[in-house]
Amino acid sequence: MAAQSQPLNVRPEPAPIAQLIPLALSVISGLFSLARAAWGYTIAGTALLLAPISFLVIPALVFVFAPITASLRLVLDLVLAPYYTIVFISQTILPFYIIIGSALFCGTILGLCARQAVGLTGTILLGRSIKEGRGRAIGQPTSSIFGEHAYRRQRSFDVLLSHRLGYCDFIGASVVVSYQKVAL
Repeated sequence: MAAQSQPLNVRPEPAPIAQLIPLALSVISGLFSLARAAWGYTIAGTALLLAPISFLVIPALVFVFAPITASLRLVLDLVLAPYYTIVFISQTILPFYIIIGSALFCGTILGLCARQAVGLTGTILLGRSIKEGRGRAIGQPTSSIFGEHAYRRQRSFDVLLSHRLGYCDFIGASVVVSYQKVAL
């Protein structure tokens, strides 16, 4: 038997789908490359068309609008200057003064309390009465069972006390003095 040959009018079998996928991917990739090149040429052409504007018009606009923008910046700086000052003071200077001021205030309060405690202790130890304290407050030493000696001793105690605690009560000195005159 002779080798069988196919007749000429018989169609070939259709290609399976697995053989068409690489062909489809290559066609899509080629179309994407063409679109990308066209887009690049479009951008380049637009840049070439706009080159006179970018080299001539934009510097002219900057030259025209520079004084306006500078004056606007100056106005903004003037308007925002108090804000910048407040921020600077609140972040740098104010905490320092708050710390120092609170320390002085607490020292003053502690000094006043210590002075009152020492003064009342001295009054209790020396035995002065309220009447005698009122007499001394108006500058009239009164007689007591201790006499003039007790008055001098209390006076030297007051002077010593004012020298020792004087640095603490510079804020409320008059209040302390008047309070002692009434309390003692």
